[in-house]
Amino acid sequence: MIQIEDLKARDVGRAVIYRSPGVDKAASGYISSWNYALVFVRYGAGPQAAATDPKDLEWAYGAD
Repeated sequence: MIQIEDLKARDVGRAVIYRSPGVDKAASGYISSWNYALVFVRYGAGPQAAATDPKDLEWAYGAD
């Protein structure tokens, strides 16, 4: 789980893994921004970021 309050400007562009509860398949993406409740992640090559619950995200390469 990623904690929104711990995110810093340097985390924009950082790789994350999305794991949906109850689903075995994971998706990778990159943080584009966040607000008080959601992290916006670009999945795939599309220009749009998807609002994602931070409890469903983990760092792709470990936390700082």
